[in-house]
Amino acid sequence: QIATTSAPDGSRLALHQHEKDYIITVDRNDLMVSRAHESELELARLGCGHVAGHRTPTVLIGGLGMGYTLRQTLDMLGSRATVVVAELLPEIVRWNRDYLGELTNHPLRDRRVVLKVDDVANVIRQSPGVFDAILLDVDNGPHAITDVRNSQVYSRDGIQSCINNINSTIGVIDNIVNLMDKIWTIIEKNQPVVNITTNYANAVPYGTSHWTQLQQWSKPATKKYAFSMKNAMGGEVVKVTYQVHYTYGGNFNGKGKFLTGVTIEPLNVVTAWGYKVTLVSEVPDSTIANVGTSTDPIASMQVQLKWTAHTAVKDITSKAIYYVQGDGLLQEIGTPFKNAQELKTQGKVDAAGLQVTTTSFN
Repeated sequence: QIATTSAPDGSRLALHQHEKDYIITVDRNDLMVSRAHESELELARLGCGHVAGHRTPTVLIGGLGMGYTLRQTLDMLGSRATVVVAELLPEIVRWNRDYLGELTNHPLRDRRVVLKVDDVANVIRQSPGVFDAILLDVDNGPHAITDVRNSQVYSRDGIQSCINNINSTIGVIDNIVNLMDKIWTIIEKNQPVVNITTNYANAVPYGTSHWTQLQQWSKPATKKYAFSMKNAMGGEVVKVTYQVHYTYGGNFNGKGKFLTGVTIEPLNVVTAWGYKVTLVSEVPDSTIANVGTSTDPIASMQVQLKWTAHTAVKDITSKAIYYVQGDGLLQEIGTPFKNAQELKTQGKVDAAGLQVTTTSFN
């Protein structure tokens, strides 16, 4: 035993050390053990997952404990986050600074942390609409051990108070993310494998869980493209026809123009004997941006089409890049093909080559 204190209701708390392990007890009952802290980490993962990409989130943690929830929260959030810690007992704060900080790399020293030695219920009442997430770990659960007043926090009224004081804004409308695939295979060695109902990217406000939370989407739009390769004798050995498929214009509460269903769909593949083609589509997170305003954003992204032509001698790899905007704009902004072209008429599509009969899209 290396330190003791008393809770407001007279319960006796003690900090014990056994080799590298620490234990906090309440009236000789184990309250926290440093060796078993996965639930504290999971509390942060579950509670902060929806704000991890937010530019300036504000999170409230009720109960410092041994600092594991605070450490995990800080690790998940960016440099402009604010994490408020409400701890009722000053001695718990001192123990973290003097003994327990080394377990979690001293999270109280992080400049993003605001420490309040106060009842978390008071902090919630005094800060309506401030917090994007509230993480409660003020006791061992609904049946209080440390302080009988803690049971009020887990009551129906206590939980409702937390809900009422959460910032209800869906992230920040101009913080745009891709909730779907970042990379997927379109054609694997001449065989189409993409499913346009599941293999696609989108660009929607952070905090949404699905594109259907937005309204007034356009009808799906497409543009067709093709590329071909010739051998040393000038004979055409590969020709691929495909289309960029996207849905645009969705808004959140009348604001913004966002994207969903952005994918590349193969239409025709023709190869000479001994040639095989693989196409892979990728949407790097770094290309997702807002090209509108902070109050009325327009989502944009770059879809990279990477292709490989396989031969018995070598593989030839390159890529084309397509730029898509939430207002419907689509441009080919980078291609290695001299003869790459948007196919203007259906007649050209029909003449592009032998249609792949095994292609199936749900």
